[in-house]
Amino acid sequence: MNELRIADPTLQDGVRMLEPEMLLLLAVGTLGDAAFEINEKSQLSSELQKDLEFSASFFDALIASRIIPETEDEILLLASCSYYLVDRPGSSLVMSKLRRNVETGTELERLLDWLLFDATEEWSESQTGERSLIGSVADATREHFLNGGDASEAISFAMDLRRRTYEGSSARELLLSDLVLAVLQKRFATSTWMTLPLASGLTKEDWRSILPDPGFPKQLWPAQLEIGRQGVFRGQSAVVQMPTSSGKTRSLEIIIRSGVLSGRIRVAVIVAPFRALSHEIASSLRASFRPSSRIAVNELSDLLQDDFSYELARLVAQLDSSKAIASILVLTPEKLQYVLRHNEALMRRIDLLVYDEAHQFDSGQRGVVYELLVTEIRDLLPDQAQTVAISAVMPNADDLSRWLLGDSSRVVDGSGLAPTARATAFAGWLEGEGQLEFYESLEFQRPDYSLGKVMDVVSLGKLGSERTIRRFPDLSKQLIVSDTAISLGLRFVNRGSVAIFAGTKATAAKIVRRVLEVFDRGLAIDSPAEFSDGKEVEAVAYLTELHFGERDYASRAAQLGVFAHHGNTPNGLRVAIEHAMQRELIRFVVCTSTLAQGVNLPIRYLIVSGTRQGKGQMSVRDFQNLLGRAGRAGMHTEGLVVFADPKAHSGHTGNRWKNSSEVRLLDPKNSEPMSSSILGLVKPFSSITMRQDSSAVDIVQVLFAYRRGLVDRSTIGSDALKELEERQAMVAVVESYLMASRSDVPFDSFRAHVVTLSRGTFAYDIASESEKQALEQLFLLAAEDLEAQVPELEKQTAFSRTLLGAREANYVYQWVQSNRSMLLEAQTPASILKLVWPLFAATTHTLSFQNVEPGEGLMALSVAWVEGRNYESIFELSSSLELTKPYGDKRQRLSTADITKFLHSTLSFDFTLVLSAVIQFLGDSEVLPENPLSLTLSAMRYGVPDPLAVSVYDSGVPDRAVAVIISQKLRADGYDGLSFREARVAHWGAIEDFVALLPECFRISFRSSDGPEAWEFRG
Repeated sequence: MNELRIADPTLQDGVRMLEPEMLLLLAVGTLGDAAFEINEKSQLSSELQKDLEFSASFFDALIASRIIPETEDEILLLASCSYYLVDRPGSSLVMSKLRRNVETGTELERLLDWLLFDATEEWSESQTGERSLIGSVADATREHFLNGGDASEAISFAMDLRRRTYEGSSARELLLSDLVLAVLQKRFATSTWMTLPLASGLTKEDWRSILPDPGFPKQLWPAQLEIGRQGVFRGQSAVVQMPTSSGKTRSLEIIIRSGVLSGRIRVAVIVAPFRALSHEIASSLRASFRPSSRIAVNELSDLLQDDFSYELARLVAQLDSSKAIASILVLTPEKLQYVLRHNEALMRRIDLLVYDEAHQFDSGQRGVVYELLVTEIRDLLPDQAQTVAISAVMPNADDLSRWLLGDSSRVVDGSGLAPTARATAFAGWLEGEGQLEFYESLEFQRPDYSLGKVMDVVSLGKLGSERTIRRFPDLSKQLIVSDTAISLGLRFVNRGSVAIFAGTKATAAKIVRRVLEVFDRGLAIDSPAEFSDGKEVEAVAYLTELHFGERDYASRAAQLGVFAHHGNTPNGLRVAIEHAMQRELIRFVVCTSTLAQGVNLPIRYLIVSGTRQGKGQMSVRDFQNLLGRAGRAGMHTEGLVVFADPKAHSGHTGNRWKNSSEVRLLDPKNSEPMSSSILGLVKPFSSITMRQDSSAVDIVQVLFAYRRGLVDRSTIGSDALKELEERQAMVAVVESYLMASRSDVPFDSFRAHVVTLSRGTFAYDIASESEKQALEQLFLLAAEDLEAQVPELEKQTAFSRTLLGAREANYVYQWVQSNRSMLLEAQTPASILKLVWPLFAATTHTLSFQNVEPGEGLMALSVAWVEGRNYESIFELSSSLELTKPYGDKRQRLSTADITKFLHSTLSFDFTLVLSAVIQFLGDSEVLPENPLSLTLSAMRYGVPDPLAVSVYDSGVPDRAVAVIISQKLRADGYDGLSFREARVAHWGAIEDFVALLPECFRISFRSSDGPEAWEFRG
C-alpha cells in the first residue's frame, strides 16, 4: 500500500489490518516449527511448507506496510530465513540486502545474517579473545564454500551451538539457534561443492579450479537442482522447462563447464530465435567465461553472408593449438541455417547444441526456419552430442522430447519451481475513485482483498487557448484504460520498475504520448525520472534524440524517464533500455510483446492495458511468458500484475467472470500446446471462405494454385492476399529445405525421399491423419515446383544456400547473369541499391511495400537509410515525398511506424536475403568482404554508410546513430583505416567526450577492461 502512496493504509476501504501482532506471533511460530522439523527430519512436510510460504509473505508485507518500523531489521531477518527455507533463495537475498543495522544485533543474529547473505566473507568476532563456538561455525562454513572443506564440521559446531543455547537461553536465542542450523543444512544441501560433483559425475578435484571463483554460484537454485537430478550436467539430452528468472544462463554455464571438465564438450552451439536474445545470452556467457577460462564465446552476426569462415577457421585453430579448450557459438536459426548450407562440416564438431525458446516453431516464417533447421540438424548431429531444448511454457514438452530425442527422450519439468511469487489485481472505478481487487490464487471466486482510493481524478492545466478543463485520469471510453495504466504506473514507480504492456506498437506510442501530455499540462506528481539514475536518464534521452530529434515525443518522454520498448525501437536504443532496466537505472517502460520474447527485462510491476495483439486475442502461452517478467528473482520477492481495463473485472460475475479471457490467460494450465507453422500451412484460412467439407489437402491445392499464378489477385481481398503471401513465404522456406536435401538421384527417387522428409518434421509428428496426408502433398508439390523451376541439380544445391524459394532464387540468378557487369562496377551502397531495386520489387510480395505511392518513394527512404541519415531526417523525407498507402477506399500518409517497420523488416531483412543471393551468384572470388556489394549488405542491415561505421557496429556498439558519429569523428581525427579495434586505441581522444554522453551499456563496451586484447575470445 505504501507503494501506492497511500498515507494511512489502516483507513483504506476493504483493508483491515486486524491485530498484526497476532499474525506476527503465528508467523514466527511457523518459522520456528519449520526450522525444528528441518533439523530433526531434514525436510518439511507439504503442510508446513505451505504455512511457511504464508509466513514469508506476511513478513514481507509487514515490512512494506511500515506499521512497526522499529523492528524492521528483525522482521527482514525472519523474512530472509522464511524465504530461504521455503526454497526461494532469490527472495531471501532481497530481504537480506535490505538489512541495514547488521552489526548491532546479537552474535547469533549476525551469524544468521552472514549465512544468508554470503558465507564467504571473513567472520569477525565482536569481542577479542578465544574463538567462540559461533566463530567456529563461521570458519568451517567459510572453508567449505571457499575451498570445499568438510561440511560435517560446520554442522557439528552448529549442533553444539544449538545444544548449548537450549541449555539456558531466551526463546529468541533458541529460535535463532534453530534457524542457524536449519539454514546451514539447507545451504550445504544446495552447495555447488556438494551438488555439482554428484550431478556431473565428476570429483571435487575436477571442479576445484572453478568453484572458488567469486563469480561462480555457491549454491544451486531449485530448477538447477532438478536439471542436475535429471542427468543433464552428465551429458543427458533433454527438453527443459524452466520458469523465467530461475537461472537459465547459469544452468547453461554449468552444462558447458561440466562437459568441458569431463572432456565431452569442445564446441557448443546455442541457437536463440531473436537477435536481441542471442546478444543477451552471448553477453552473459562472456561475463561468465572470462578470457582466463580459455573458453571462447563467439556471437556471429545475423548477416547472411560468409563472415563466418574466418571465425570457424579460428575456432578450429584455437582448439587444435590448445589456445582455447572450448568454443561457444551463439547465433540465430537463420544464421545457423546459412552456415550449415555453406559448411556442413561444422555439424561433425558440435558436442552440445542448445535450442533456446524452443517453443517458437509456431511463430510464422521464422518458426518454419527454426523447425526445419532442427529437423535437419537432428539427422546430422553426431550420436554422442548432447541436445538441450529450453522453454518456460510448453504444455506438450513430451511431444517435443519424443520427436527431438527419440529413445533418449527426457523432460525436465521445472514449471512448478517459480523463484518468485506473483499477485494479480484488477483496477476499477467507483464514484470517481480508483480501486484494486486482489487475487492471490487462481481460484477467482472472490477477491482476497481490496484497496480503495488508490487513484484520484485531478484537474490538469490548459494548453494554449483551451477553455475546457482536462482531467487525469480521464474516465471517458477512449482514455480510461490508458489513463488508469499510467496513473497506477506513476504510483508504483517509487518502489520498483514498471512496465505497461500494450497489445500493439500504436497503442504503446499513444500511451507514451499521453504520459507526455499530462506532464505538459502540469500533473503534480513526480515523474519516473525522479526515481531513476539521473545520468542514465539523460544518456538514454540523448541517444533517443540522436535517432529522432529533440522535438520528437519519444525524446521528450525520455527526459521524464518514460521509454518505449517494441519492435520498431531502434536496436541500440532497445539494448540501452534493457541494460538500464536490468541495472534499475531506469524504471518505466511501455512495451509490446517484445517483453515476452525471452529478453531479460526485470520488472516489479506489470500493468496490462489490453490482452489483444493486432486483431486477435493474445495466446495464454505468450501471456504466461509475459507474466514471467513480473518479479525477478534476486531483485524482487514478488511481482504484481494489474489489469488496467475496468471492464475486465467489473462487468463479470459468477461463471462469466471465471471464464473471462483475462482469467483464462492467468492460469498456466490453459497454455496452448506447442504447435508448428508448417502444420499451420494445411490449417483452414482465417480470411478465405471455403466449403465446410474442405479438407487439409484442399487447402494445399488452393495454396499452390495461388503460388503457380493460377489465381487472379485482383479478385482477392486485402486480408486474404496478406494471408496467402504469408503462407507463400513459408512455402519458400520449405522449398529451400528440399533443395538443400536434394542429392544426385533421379527425381522419381527423390519424391520418395521428400515424403520421408515431410514425415520427419515436428508438424507431421503432431498432425492428425488427414493433416499428415496434406503435409506429404505440400512437400511433394513444393518438390515438383522446384524441379520445374530448377531442373539442374547443381543449381538446386547452389540455390539452397540463398535461403530463398526456387522461384525467387531462379529469378535472382537470371537477373544477376543479365546485370553482372553493372553490379561489379557499382561503387556505393546508394548506387547499388538503385540498381538492385527492380529486383527487390519483383521478388518481394509484401503488400505494404507494393501499395506505397509514389512507387520510387521507398527507394528514396532506403537510400537515406544506407547513407546513415537518422530517423528524424527520413521521416521528414517521407513527408516531403507525400508517401501514402491504401486506407479503405482512400489513401493516407505513411506513419512513422509504417516507415520504421519497412526499414527494420522489409529492407533490413527481406531485401538483404535477396542481396545475399545476388552476392552468392556473382561468386565469392569476385565479391570480397570489403567489396561495395558486401558493404551494401551491411549498410542495409544496420543502416550505416561506410566500412568503419560497420566495424563500430559489429564491435559491440549495435546502434546506427552512434556508429555513424564515431566513424565521422575518427575520420576527422585523421584515421583512414577500416578497423574500429585499431582506431579505438590510437584515436580515443577524438571520441572520448562523445562516449561519455552515451548510455552505460555503450560506455562499458567502449571502455571495457577486456577490450581489444580479449576480443580473440569474444568473436
